[in-house]
Amino acid sequence: MHYSDGAFYRPLFENDMLQLQVATGCSHNKCAFCDMYKQPFSPSPRNEIVQDLDEMKAFWPRCPRIFLAGGNALCLPQQELLFILEEISKRFPHATVGSFARVTDIERKTDEQLAQLASLGLTDISIGTESGLDCALADMHKGFTAKQSLEQCSRLERAGMAYNLFYLLGMAGFGRAHESAEATATLYGQLAPRRIMVHTMTAFNGTELSARIAQGDFRPAKELETVRELREFVELYQPRARVFLLGNHIGNVAHASAFLPDDRSELLRYYDSILKASDEETLARQRAAMTSI
Repeated sequence: MHYSDGAFYRPLFENDMLQLQVATGCSHNKCAFCDMYKQPFSPSPRNEIVQDLDEMKAFWPRCPRIFLAGGNALCLPQQELLFILEEISKRFPHATVGSFARVTDIERKTDEQLAQLASLGLTDISIGTESGLDCALADMHKGFTAKQSLEQCSRLERAGMAYNLFYLLGMAGFGRAHESAEATATLYGQLAPRRIMVHTMTAFNGTELSARIAQGDFRPAKELETVRELREFVELYQPRARVFLLGNHIGNVAHASAFLPDDRSELLRYYDSILKASDEETLARQRAAMTSI
């Protein structure tokens, strides 16, 4: 298999699926908090993709799902994506396919192109919307607004393509838990994601975020503040359809995963228990010990 920079980054729910690297790096690679991709973005050569698919076929002939590795595979030209999906279909006719995507990647595809990708099995794409708060999105150099997230995810729904959203707790910084939770609950309440994947922003060494904190230009949210943000989000969020809140990422203080709105009361009680029993200093030491996601 041809694996290089960032090949094994994937959403937690994709853990048991085969990884097909179709690109190296992230085409944006400007987010202030991100340390995931070190190499410049470049598509994988077609011959490597074909070779890897043949190897995957020999290893797991009836694989039900394949994840397209790369920071945001959906940014590839339409003809390249069609080639990849058709090659997958030849070998795995019943498999579905997932990928990461940026909001701006969706924006660059026509409605017809999105429908075409959905018809070839591309589904459950995972999108780093992160927040519904525009000032936080701009401050972290996400390169899009909450309105763009709403517009582009709505287009995916019309194209028949399921999607999942990343929610990044603490991205707005200290003292803005309520503001962030309210804005994100409002945005996500207008959408119909299959999953909401909760992560907590962490300042890793070497990132712009880490340097800004050291210089006093950004004050990060406290650990328990991120729990309060998540609690308020769960309390305020009114999903259009049943959605799975996936909260068991290693960087989170609260690790519960559950369906909304079904399990809302149980989740709120769980967050309240953490807020009551947890010690901020201990949690801060645990956060400082993290070196990577």
